[in-house]
Amino acid sequence: MITISGIGERFKKWRQEQKLSSTQISKDTGVRASTISDIETNKTIPSGKTLIPLYRNYKLPITYILTGDENSTLSDDKKTLLDIYDDLTEINKKIAMSEINHILEIQELKKEKLKK
Repeated sequence: MITISGIGERFKKWRQEQKLSSTQISKDTGVRASTISDIETNKTIPSGKTLIPLYRNYKLPITYILTGDENSTLSDDKKTLLDIYDDLTEINKKIAMSEINHILEIQELKKEKLKK
């Protein structure tokens, strides 16, 4: 179960690190500035309806905000890969996944060969 402890502080810290005002977030996402204030003052826990637009617009580290688990944040390389993937068309996403699976198969075959 998610408790409210720390969520507001982590959210506010993230917002300030991103140099975002509540007004700017509201304009970009449709999340009301009063909702952002309520989250930051621990009056409410952010809902999925609130978190999803924040993630889509700013790549909000949702797991970190909710749990404080800093290990859940992605490395810059992984973020770059996800951003590239998000920009692909649906057909190119399927092609990319096929190629990645092919690379993984080759990697596994090489590992098995080294064991022998």
